[in-house]
Amino acid sequence: MSLYQLKRRSEAIVSLTKAYRLAETNNITVPFTQYAKDMRTLTAAALKDSKCTIPKKWLENINRKSSAYAKRRSHMLTEYKIANNVENEIPLTNREVDILKDLSHGLSRTEIAASKSVSPNTVKMAVNIIYDKLCVTCLPDAIRVAVDRKIV
Repeated sequence: MSLYQLKRRSEAIVSLTKAYRLAETNNITVPFTQYAKDMRTLTAAALKDSKCTIPKKWLENINRKSSAYAKRRSHMLTEYKIANNVENEIPLTNREVDILKDLSHGLSRTEIAASKSVSPNTVKMAVNIIYDKLCVTCLPDAIRVAVDRKIV
């Protein structure tokens, strides 16, 4: 996943293939799913790669389980914070607040990128950081939390 984050996609898929081969004989999947969003992104890339030799069914299974794990973890963290009155949230930067406001007004990521003179990938990265900081997994939840906290 680190290789993928460094934009070394083909090397990341080769490493995933090696890890898959080591794990397949014992049907090991938990270490893959615990990487949640990162594994979901990597398996999605592997599914699109025509050179990838990992079975499509396995990639789809890990992708689905990783996604579910990420959502469960986010919900559990939110419930824990509410139950224990934890207020250790990391404040959003001005750029993140601006992007969240634009998203709440219905602008697409591409439109936001153009209006802020940044790349769509910069907006995508900011949205992922916003989700992490707000402990949410989707835009409607992010907007709901932001409105509740009077961020937007």
